Amino acid sequence: MVIDLASEFGARVDARLRAEQIIWLTTMGTDGVPQPSPVWFLYHNDTVVIFSSPKAPKVRNIRQDAHIALHFDSDGRGGNIVVITGTATVLDTMPGDDVLMPYFAKYAQGIEGLGLTPEQMVATYSASISVTVEKVRGH
Repeated sequence: MVIDLASEFGARVDARLRAEQIIWLTTMGTDGVPQPSPVWFLYHNDTVVIFSSPKAPKVRNIRQDAHIALHFDSDGRGGNIVVITGTATVLDTMPGDDVLMPYFAKYAQGIEGLGLTPEQMVATYSASISVTVEKVRGH
């Protein structure tokens, strides 16, 4: 699904996907309980890319049930709501430089704050998750 950039809502969604540092990823736990996790992400070519530790519960949950939801925090007053639903895939290979370089640029301070180099970061968070956006709703 491509976000309708001609609409005010679509333009706002696109801007948040490009500018925000954190998005909430909700997967379904093995016990059937939704499991929200704040994650770093990159919006690239109409997909959302997330890196994770391969042993993280979210990776196991996605392998079990690929249906996920993403959402941003509101504006603090219950406005600017964006909820995205889609399908996630844990990739067997690391994305190319067209994804890694913008991701490293976006999170340079955060990666440094973790005491990691970009190379160490992708070695530690080597599970690459690709989310295909299927529906967007909000206000």
